[in-house]
Amino acid sequence: MSLPTNLSEIKAIINLDACVHTLHRIKSTVSMGVIEVIQGESPVDAFKRADTHLYTAKNTGRNRVVS
Repeated sequence: MSLPTNLSEIKAIINLDACVHTLHRIKSTVSMGVIEVIQGESPVDAFKRADTHLYTAKNTGRNRVVS
């Protein structure tokens, strides 16, 4: 299997991967907050923006990517 090249591929791989526990299939989903770091931006500010995007993704439903 080749490595994923974009967020949609990563999300699709996670969605396909399920595990079985005590005879129950457990499906995985993922929500992501993605940013591009702005030149000169502090790591703290970059993580705050990514965190904001992550919570926007979580609050708008499962299996979302917000950038």
